Amino acid sequence: MGVGRLRPAAAGARDRLLRRGAAAPERGDASHACAGPDGAPAGRRAAGAAGRQARGARPRRPAGRARKRGCRLRRPAAGLGCFMSAEPASERRLTDDGYWDGVHATEAQAWSGTRLRSRLKALLGPRLRESMRAYEDYLLWDVILPPYLEGRRGQAAVEIGSAPGSFLTQLHERFGLVPYGIEYSPPGAELNRRLFASHGIDPGNVIEADFFDPGLHQRHRERFDVVLSRGFIEHFADPEGAVRKHLDLLRPGGLLMVSVPNLRGLNLALAWLLHREVVAMHNLEIMARPRFAALFPADLVEPLFCGYYGTFSFCLFNVRPGSLMRLPLAAGLKAQVALNALFRGLLKDRGAESAWFSPNLLFVGIKR
Repeated sequence: MGVGRLRPAAAGARDRLLRRGAAAPERGDASHACAGPDGAPAGRRAAGAAGRQARGARPRRPAGRARKRGCRLRRPAAGLGCFMSAEPASERRLTDDGYWDGVHATEAQAWSGTRLRSRLKALLGPRLRESMRAYEDYLLWDVILPPYLEGRRGQAAVEIGSAPGSFLTQLHERFGLVPYGIEYSPPGAELNRRLFASHGIDPGNVIEADFFDPGLHQRHRERFDVVLSRGFIEHFADPEGAVRKHLDLLRPGGLLMVSVPNLRGLNLALAWLLHREVVAMHNLEIMARPRFAALFPADLVEPLFCGYYGTFSFCLFNVRPGSLMRLPLAAGLKAQVALNALFRGLLKDRGAESAWFSPNLLFVGIKR
């Protein structure tokens, strides 16, 4: 999939960024360096106890138990997982349910603190708040997404692995979409309902279910106008199968948006240094852009955008609990505030995306 083969999505500097991409997450804390417009953490980070990936599907057994039964694991560079399971390939998880339940319990504890930070940031004034905003968040919400989401007001959008729900509330408030979430973790689903209710959204729009449950797909087949996931498919041995499950829920002509963290290049070295256990929870093969683009079958989906975004972000990383590496990561997160302002001032809406440094990969396409 070459750079020149995808149609441009917008004009000017925004168009240059879109064309450049069209070839084919624990953070230390939820600080302003990594925060979205509503004060919630921006995007989906690669790993750790405050990461949010792959919550739409409950594993059938803990990963540790699988290893005791003699399943071999691939090297991290190829993505780790058990390949002697009787599960369908698309359902072979690289994480376990206890991990995600713990993630969402931690998020629930931090939720009130996030709201307090939002109130404090409101005192800073709009210009200062904008300069502190995460650069990847600015590129995503102000540069990349508007050409695809403007004009879809009132349409139904579902996120797979939706907790805590902050991304969906932003879609609702910025583009007028009607948000739904599919979340298998009970603590995550409850947190998502609470956030929806606090934003005036029907908490019944949170579907607590296993994404791979055949009954779910029978009930909601081709129901949604927008289907998205962030940091979900890289937690499976067969991400192609997971992508096809996304398309099952999407109406013809609907918009598909899938993003994964980029744990390759310098990012892989840093992630391995800070928390190598979390690296093993990710399928690293699909984080190369050609391989990522190949996940989306051309006969089923028309590609609009496929590329890296975000330039660089310390918010991608986390550390093991109690690790001394939390100190350098905390320093990096504080430096991220200055980096955000620097990137915004120098690069504006052009970005400087690369496989070595950018924190995210994003695909946007239309179902045929």
